Amino acid sequence: LASSFADLANKILLIDIALTAVALVMGTKAVQASSQFGASMSTLDRFITESGVSSGQYRAQFEQLSVQYAIGINDIVSSTADWKAANFDMRASLDLTRIAMDYATAGQVEAGYATETLKKILSGMAVEQDKAASSATRFGDVINFISDKSTSGFREIADGVAAIAPSIKASGGSFEQMTGVVSVLADTLQSGSRAGEGIRVMMGQLKDP
Repeated sequence: LASSFADLANKILLIDIALTAVALVMGTKAVQASSQFGASMSTLDRFITESGVSSGQYRAQFEQLSVQYAIGINDIVSSTADWKAANFDMRASLDLTRIAMDYATAGQVEAGYATETLKKILSGMAVEQDKAASSATRFGDVINFISDKSTSGFREIADGVAAIAPSIKASGGSFEQMTGVVSVLADTLQSGSRAGEGIRVMMGQLKDP
């Protein structure tokens, strides 16, 4: 009987040690997450130029987007900061952050990748700021629609489109048609970036033979 109680005591001690270790790990991660969140908010504050406005006023919206998309709040704040750095106001930055998270969800890609790729496409297409949100939504819908019908994934097609966006704008071509071309070539080459580079070179040669 004494042996049984001793074994039980040892098991309880081991469980207690394990729970303590888990608590320490969780506590460390919580501190790290809090530190990262503070850094992200500070970065965003550097780009806010509107008088009397601070990142803290938008915390509830950041939290709402984080819950809605099941994406970390640091990624939400970082995306917003990226749009602010590109000289969008806070309202537009939040709209574009939401659209970037739509990209991330639809394409099953990282939030940072979605934001950066969307920025490249909008910049390459020389989209005016007041049309950025509507154009971004349209571009995302096109990429998502075509990727659903392609053996290439969302990321591959988005990579290709981002690479040729300036060429699409310069040529006056249709975004929808050129995204379809990227898809076909990406399926063949098994690489969206290679497809985009190939199309970009070809379009450059057609322009300057």
